[in-house]
Amino acid sequence: MLAKVCLWLGRDTDAVTYADKVLANPVFKPVTTSEDFAEMFISGTKSTETVFALANNRTTSYLRLFERVNDTDGSWNYAPSSDAFASLYSDDAYRQGDIRRAATFTDADPLRVIKFPNGNASMNQFIDNPEPSASPLMLLRLADVYLTKAEAQGNADGLETLDTFLKTRYSNVALPEEMSELDFENMILDENNREFYAEGRRWFDIKRTGRTDLYETWNGRDHLLLWPIPQDERDLAGHDKYPQNPGYAQ
Repeated sequence: MLAKVCLWLGRDTDAVTYADKVLANPVFKPVTTSEDFAEMFISGTKSTETVFALANNRTTSYLRLFERVNDTDGSWNYAPSSDAFASLYSDDAYRQGDIRRAATFTDADPLRVIKFPNGNASMNQFIDNPEPSASPLMLLRLADVYLTKAEAQGNADGLETLDTFLKTRYSNVALPEEMSELDFENMILDENNREFYAEGRRWFDIKRTGRTDLYETWNGRDHLLLWPIPQDERDLAGHDKYPQNPGYAQ
């Protein structure tokens, strides 16, 4: 996880060093099928891509991930946009046959994210989950490490790292020998979006890189890169001493 921290801090050399420590460990191995990708998110997972996950085994008040995106009563908070459903995992000139789509979306229900299986087979789940409420809280997996290292290396050296990772996620990969810095960053961010879809990562990637141009609906709302300061905190400190972040009501 230090590799990710160093990436955020701009310490790219350190990020690569820490990432390599994980990649050199033979315990961790990339998966290459939709089924194996899906198994990372079920209770009791033994996935070789899991580097650090919290066991969701409290006796009460489970943190039930599926409730947000794949609930059993149709009241989930989040669903894919029509554009994401149609094109998030689409082929391009460099990558074809993304194994993650089958484990994330179901053509039988374009409003449902099945990445966190709810255990209800009648709702077109891709894989069985023996105890949905106890699905692990995934904090770091091997994909994190590959993508962190590739981004820290930059387009000159990171293409080889990225190519190694992509060959575990697609049926066919043909990256060019060279890629511009912008095109490389675009591909890294796209891979992050594909890999960590519905895991609460996209906003942080945009904030970290400043690539607000990737949101068609951004419309110059740069204040969204900061959250509003809770009003209770401002009341305690005094508004004149604790001004609200720009763009939010004072």
